[in-house]
Amino acid sequence: MESRREGNAILVKLSDGEDLFPSLEIAAREHRIESGSVLWGIGMMRDFEIGFFGPNGYEKTGFSDRQELLGLHGSIAMRADPKIHLHATVGRPDHSAI
Repeated sequence: MESRREGNAILVKLSDGEDLFPSLEIAAREHRIESGSVLWGIGMMRDFEIGFFGPNGYEKTGFSDRQELLGLHGSIAMRADPKIHLHATVGRPDHSAI
């Protein structure tokens, strides 16, 4: 994982196989971010879960194959649980989106 500060923004670049959530947490700690927003993300993802908040809490679905990350945004609050809350849109090989 590489990260750098540009003004008030922290840019984070992950390599293939790196885990998104721990990498964002490490970058936040390295740059002394206590709270902030994830504004944008693109790339590929694999081995991930997406949750839908239903009447009984989050209903999670796992995906093991590669999906194209079309959009990513959310929040970071290092004193909260969970520390990172993200919303993602992924594209599938059949051109549908989740």
